[in-house]
Amino acid sequence: MRKAIRIVILCAGLLGCTVDDLVPRETADQLDREDTNVLFSVYHATHDPKVKAAIIRRKIIPDQDWALIDQYQVAVGMYNYEVIAAWGDPDDIRNRTTQAGTKSKFIYNDCRGCHKTYLIFDTDGVLTTIVN
Repeated sequence: MRKAIRIVILCAGLLGCTVDDLVPRETADQLDREDTNVLFSVYHATHDPKVKAAIIRRKIIPDQDWALIDQYQVAVGMYNYEVIAAWGDPDDIRNRTTQAGTKSKFIYNDCRGCHKTYLIFDTDGVLTTIVN
């Protein structure tokens, strides 16, 4: 589903549509039934207040993190889903399994692909390291 959203956003950009054309038309009840990860990706792309309200109703993002997300910023201590709401889906995800569990590394490329930012998450999905 996340790839579908990315494709829609890419196509909209190529066809001259605006982000407003991508804003979900679902009711609050329909959004409440939507997959949480999809909501994070859609919120990143649209910053639609209906999508934000649906996420807030799930009570999984603290208020102080919303301030960062709404400014497209991330910070150590955020969960991986908060990072997706702020920065969108990563260009690559690498997982490493150890005896302690699985750690993840999100990789984001800049527009030209010459600079990468690595976000490293612990086994609970909490951002521990940002490498620019």
